[in-house]
Amino acid sequence: MEQLDAASKKYDGDTVVATVNGTEVTWKLCYYLIASMTSQFIRYTMAIPDFTTDTGDGTTLQDAMREALEARMKYYTVPAAEADKRGLAETVDAEVETQWNSIVEQYGGVDALMEAMESAYLDEPTYRLLLRSNAAFNAIMEDTYGANGEKLSEADILAWANDNNYVRCKHILFLTKNDDGTDMTDEEKAEVRKEAETTLEELRALESDRETMMARFDERMAEADDPGMTNFPDGYIFTDDQMVQEFEDGARALADYEISDIVESSYGYHIILRLPLDPDGKTLSQDSGTGDYMTLRADAANELFNNMLIDWINNAEVEWKGDFGTMDYNELFTVPEEPAAKSANVWMYVAIAALVVIVALAAVLLGRKKPAETEETETSETAEVTTDETEKTETEDVPETEPEKAATETEAPAEAEGETKKEEDE
Repeated sequence: MEQLDAASKKYDGDTVVATVNGTEVTWKLCYYLIASMTSQFIRYTMAIPDFTTDTGDGTTLQDAMREALEARMKYYTVPAAEADKRGLAETVDAEVETQWNSIVEQYGGVDALMEAMESAYLDEPTYRLLLRSNAAFNAIMEDTYGANGEKLSEADILAWANDNNYVRCKHILFLTKNDDGTDMTDEEKAEVRKEAETTLEELRALESDRETMMARFDERMAEADDPGMTNFPDGYIFTDDQMVQEFEDGARALADYEISDIVESSYGYHIILRLPLDPDGKTLSQDSGTGDYMTLRADAANELFNNMLIDWINNAEVEWKGDFGTMDYNELFTVPEEPAAKSANVWMYVAIAALVVIVALAAVLLGRKKPAETEETETSETAEVTTDETEKTETEDVPETEPEKAATETEAPAEAEGETKKEEDE
């Protein structure tokens, strides 16, 4: 879009517009972030918005943009500076070089990559800065907690899990749903309940011999119509609002190794066995790269890392230079009107700008766990996982930071969603 192009040229790219904890931020990075956020509006409205618009809470879109801009500036500078302070610069720089070479190869050469970056108002130093932020996350995570929480003690993991209301249990499911998802008839449900009651009586008779009781519980669990157990044969580890309420309440009411009475939910009848938390047991969180379920250890490490990141960003100081901190975005995007003939390709530029979306570093922000897209786990199909369980991403995985190739060759590298967790709400 002509206005985006013209605005990018109003200042020299190397002009320092602000500092974050003393780290300089250039116009090139600042405008890349401004253009990326503005392009999201263009995607839906096909026009640059009026930044004086009230957002509904007494603030203007101008205010909201500036707040988001500062958050993203912190996101791309603070972690890298922290990694340098920790003596991790060499590790970070090596990872940046590896990522850069991989991206160049994917684009078929430096020239093609440079063209893609230019279309997104980037240059090589600024794009390497984006890569460096991503690499810094991974380096700090691994140095502090281990890539998967290996450096956390069992005591620290269990303390974190208890503070965050995690529970572990197994269950035997007596399904009252037909194969097509419809409910069984009342008569059929009555028969299923009789089977559940018989099983419960059998298990109660074995409670004095825990080992025998648990072995029999596992046998009955394996016989049940519960595909969720394929992924969680050692039991579910979950926290608040990840299971249907009846199941969660039933599990929380138990002591370790205690068996519940029959618990009824929309899925059927459950017999629940509560178990002690296992630091290396699987939770409902999934690795955004592989889709594998994460361990309680990895969950704890990522949450602790995320809290640390949020603290850094909340306490970072942005100091604007000159009038950049009070810039009028409506004025920034105002350009003299051109003869109609010169704007013949405006729709092509609009389409290109609309493709500059937040894709590249989005997975990093909150470390591995990022409440983003709502996605059911396999267990929700048969038993107790609620449909609002959110998928959590992982910091260890390097998010795709390379410019995304699309239908148009000019589509550019996308910026990371810089909001800090829970999210990124910077």
